[in-house]
Amino acid sequence: MLERVRRGENRLLWILPATSLIWANMHGGFVAGLGFIGLYGIGEFLNRKSYKKYFLILIPTVLITLINPYGIKYWEYIINALAMQRNTIAEWMPTALFGPFEEWQWFKVTLILSLISIIFSLIKSGFKYKNLDKVKYLLLMVSLYMAMKHVKHQPFFAIIAGSFLYYDFYGILSIIRDYIVLKVGYIADKVLKRAAIIKDIIIYSFVIIFGSLIILGTPLKINMPEYKYPMGAVEFIRQNNISGNLLAPFHWGSYLAWSLYPQCLIAIDGRYEEVYPEEIDKLTVNFDYVLDENWYEFINKYHTDILLLDKRLDSYGAILRTKFWKKIYDDKISAVFIPINDKRNSFIIPAQRNSAEEKYNTAINFLDLGAKQ
Repeated sequence: MLERVRRGENRLLWILPATSLIWANMHGGFVAGLGFIGLYGIGEFLNRKSYKKYFLILIPTVLITLINPYGIKYWEYIINALAMQRNTIAEWMPTALFGPFEEWQWFKVTLILSLISIIFSLIKSGFKYKNLDKVKYLLLMVSLYMAMKHVKHQPFFAIIAGSFLYYDFYGILSIIRDYIVLKVGYIADKVLKRAAIIKDIIIYSFVIIFGSLIILGTPLKINMPEYKYPMGAVEFIRQNNISGNLLAPFHWGSYLAWSLYPQCLIAIDGRYEEVYPEEIDKLTVNFDYVLDENWYEFINKYHTDILLLDKRLDSYGAILRTKFWKKIYDDKISAVFIPINDKRNSFIIPAQRNSAEEKYNTAINFLDLGAKQ
């Protein structure tokens, strides 16, 4: 839409405040949209074209986001969330560009093709500043910086690169095609035209056939990978009616809240800063990774009845070395502990369950939750 505004369709600008109102009430990522408007304004200013309209529409677009259940406090949360460190969350980690190629290979391929297209674009412009589209390069630079800083933002760079470098990339292919035709002659031209038709037939056939096989071969229910989620431990806690405050790693929190509420109350889950104080996050991270001598502080500060630990994290070995907890369940990836003074010694060991069914097991009644609110 912003590209259409650049082409003179200024009436479309008034869609932005309405869009921002809906977006802000659905997801905190609306600030990215505000950033886009600002970048377009800066880019058009550098292009010496009409730029004031972007900054003028930005005013109502920002102000309308105050229409939300929390008012100005929503913006306080957004600013705090933008500044938060998320060093233990995979999608917020930096992109390891120089690691093994198979890591983020799709992004690396996109980046290589983008760099080739950018070089072609610069050559085509004669490396003259005035011939460069500042909006294009500003968006590419900012989105690449964000993609390198956080894995989560890789798709944004891919979308922007695909949008703004499309004609540059195909310009390269056209030059290659013209060169072949020039060298080989008319026959090559006919061969290339037929090859293009064959290429289209192959691609569309592949998409239709492969897509159909995926649809027909995919079950309606989503499988739960046993190497990722503590399904056995959850079923053990359920069948033995072990209840209370449960401390578990952040990356399992949402699954456990979904699976064990109201039997167990989870220390932290994927709602993260939206629900939990920052102190809780710091204490649980310290516990999970045993960052310093205060790693046990969460348990000292908050009453904990159950530990469900990831055996791949440092907390598992640290708890085994203490004298305050006893292990009552153990599998390939997880272990369950209860306080050493708990007298229970006999437990039901659950049979292996169909992982396809697990995702839908919950005692949460959303109608009841809505009524209570």
